[in-house]
Amino acid sequence: MNFTNMKSLFSNSSRKRNWLIAITSSIAFSIIYGFILFETSKHSITVILDGEEQTLSTRAASVEEILQDLDVAFNEKDYVYPALDSKVTNHMQVIWEPAKQVQLTVGEEIISVWTTADTVEELLREQDITLAENDQVTPKLSEQLAKDTKVQIQKAFAVKVNDGGEEKEVWSVSTTVADFLKQQGFTLGELDRVEPGLDKLISQNDGIHIIRVEKVTDVVEESTDYAVVTQKDSSLEKV
Repeated sequence: MNFTNMKSLFSNSSRKRNWLIAITSSIAFSIIYGFILFETSKHSITVILDGEEQTLSTRAASVEEILQDLDVAFNEKDYVYPALDSKVTNHMQVIWEPAKQVQLTVGEEIISVWTTADTVEELLREQDITLAENDQVTPKLSEQLAKDTKVQIQKAFAVKVNDGGEEKEVWSVSTTVADFLKQQGFTLGELDRVEPGLDKLISQNDGIHIIRVEKVTDVVEESTDYAVVTQKDSSLEKV
């Protein structure tokens, strides 16, 4: 092999090596650039799922995609903030609260409602239900709501009470006469009577009549004519 051929061989080898280095560098650059692009395209967000908070990085484009990535079984009745179609931004906060079904009874009307309210009071506010002063709610307003909780509202109404001739108006919910008298502080004597009977239910426009009975003992004085008997006694001195 002459010098020219050797020179040509080394030149070709050098060019191949340069091409190889260039291709390798290009691939490495693409990988690094892609990794940087991948990482910088993530958003750091805070997610609160049913009260549990966590921070994560995501490439999801919308709130709906975030919940899907987290395997959250959400439906249209749940509370989601911001809206499902909201675009994801860095440092955003996403809140999801599952709705629960509760039974709500108002008077004689019974309905089932889906709610994300935490307490009975929040549920009533959500349903635009206003309570009067003497209305009764079971369970109490501060009670925490759970699935299948039963909330009952008894609306108060005026009851006219005639207590031994003295009339007064008292607010009450539907209950028995006996419970009504106990709740309102009416006491009955041994001989007193009540109309209607103690076991009767009170409804709106009903009245209660308490008949007070007193036992009285009368003392009657009568004059009596006594007979006069005259008897002689010889042992007595004559006057």
